[in-house]
Amino acid sequence: MPDRSGEDLAREIRADPDLKGTVLLLISSVEQPVRQPSDSELFQARLLKPVRQSALFDALLTSWAERSSAVRPPAPAAAAASPPPPRLPPARVLVVDDNDINQRVAEHLLTRLGCQVDVAGGGEEALRMAGERTYALIFMDCEMAGLDGFETTRVLRAREGDGRHTPVVALTAHAMRGDRERCIAAGMDDYLSKPLDRTAVREVVERWQTPARG
Repeated sequence: MPDRSGEDLAREIRADPDLKGTVLLLISSVEQPVRQPSDSELFQARLLKPVRQSALFDALLTSWAERSSAVRPPAPAAAAASPPPPRLPPARVLVVDDNDINQRVAEHLLTRLGCQVDVAGGGEEALRMAGERTYALIFMDCEMAGLDGFETTRVLRAREGDGRHTPVVALTAHAMRGDRERCIAAGMDDYLSKPLDRTAVREVVERWQTPARG
C-alpha cells in the first residue's frame, strides 16, 4: 500500500489490545518472503492474487477455526483426561487437497481414527499415487487448481473400468443444493462439507472402509 506495507499495518493491529485477536490474511500479487521469524505469526494465511474463491473460503474457515480454538477457555480437568475416540481398524487413505492447512486438518482427524494417511497436493499427483498403491478410501477436494476433483475422479473411474472401485469422498467448501448430486454424477461416492467435522469424518470412514495396505 502507498503509505505502509501490509506487514507494518499487521504489527500495529497485533500491538493494539482491542484488535490483536483479529484474523489477518495477507493478499499479495507477488510471493513475499517471511522477513523475520515473528512475521510468520502476523497472518493466519497468505494468498496470491488473483485469489480463487475456494482458496479464500478455505483460508477464512480454517483461520477462524484456529482463532476460535486459541481463545477457547481450557477444558475442565475431567474432560481433558477423557480418552481419545476409539481407533478404527487400520486402513490406508489418500487426502487430495491443494491447501496445506486443509491437508493437515484432514490428516490429523484421520490419523486419530487409526488411518494411515497419504497426501496429494493436486489431481495429477493423486492419480499417480492411486496408480501406485491401493487405497481403502480417497478424500477428494472438489475445487483445485489444474485438474479439479471432479475431473480427477472421472479419470480414476475410467482407469478402474469394471475392476476395483475405490470409494471417493468429495470435500467441498460449498454446502449448496445440487452439490451432492454433482459429486455423485462425477463418480464420487459420498460428500463432506468444510470445515470438516470429526464425527462426520468418522461416520464416512466407517461407512466406506475396506482396509487396504500396500
